[in-house]
Amino acid sequence: VDFPTPEAFEAFQNELFRLSREIPFASNGLAEIAAAAGQAGIAGADLTRFTAAAAKIGVAFDISSEQSGTAMANMMTALGLSVDEAILLADAMNHLSNSQASSAADILSVVQSVGAQATMFGFTAEQTSAFASAMIAAGAQSDVAATSFRNMGGALTRGAAATGAQREAFEQLGLDAEAVARKMQEDAVGTTVDVLRRISQLPKEQQAALSSQLFGNEARALGPLLTNLGLVEETLGMVGDRAHYAGSAFAEFEARNNTFQANMQRFQNVLTELQVTIGNALMPAITLLAEAVTPLILRISELAAAYPEVTLAVVGAT
Repeated sequence: VDFPTPEAFEAFQNELFRLSREIPFASNGLAEIAAAAGQAGIAGADLTRFTAAAAKIGVAFDISSEQSGTAMANMMTALGLSVDEAILLADAMNHLSNSQASSAADILSVVQSVGAQATMFGFTAEQTSAFASAMIAAGAQSDVAATSFRNMGGALTRGAAATGAQREAFEQLGLDAEAVARKMQEDAVGTTVDVLRRISQLPKEQQAALSSQLFGNEARALGPLLTNLGLVEETLGMVGDRAHYAGSAFAEFEARNNTFQANMQRFQNVLTELQVTIGNALMPAITLLAEAVTPLILRISELAAAYPEVTLAVVGAT
């Protein structure tokens, strides 16, 4: 982060100390978040807001300061989000994790990986979070969920570039590849659910083969969804109304912030602030002392090198 004056840097350092009294992240952890924000071009008043928000979300999601800062900055850059929009997206992820057998950290990992592509497919970041949560709740690891979602969106939006095998698969479902690609930009969720439903209505022995033909063998997380489309629709419904999840992440933070471990971390942060403050106050005197003592130390070092026998005798006698 480029601060215009030393006073501005000092003021921001004091802001980090203030935040460390409220949030159970060490001051250097908060500085890592600020560094990620600076690399993403976030500055001015948004820098403090971003640092506070990312730290609280990190506590709520039980991830490190470095992870939360980097993930939030990446999503804001890739998805073109403001700080408030990024917080709202985190609210959606936390709400999903509270309602299903998925963790907010895993959902965040998927969205961070495929979020930018998802917008090209026609999905919002919240809808992407919902698909990620459904796949994870059905037993998929976050990396498998990300690959499956990427393959699914890519196949449905390929249009004229669809392979012969994919065109054949669409035809078996009574669909046209180019028509599906157009519909994805109009209603990505509705189109995707319609395709999945058509596959689920095929005989059991055909579902896996056609899904692989259309989405590829790596889209393993889609299999369980074909047998439980209700889970997909229920999960998407959870993020349909922002009023249902707004504030969820910060509420989770408040709950975790009242634990013994959080109280101890904040106490340690206060001690660190004291150490840094004392260190800053002593630094000019220490610098002067070092400058005065350095020539003497160098002279002693030269004498020790020039007269090793004397050095050995002195050390031995001591």
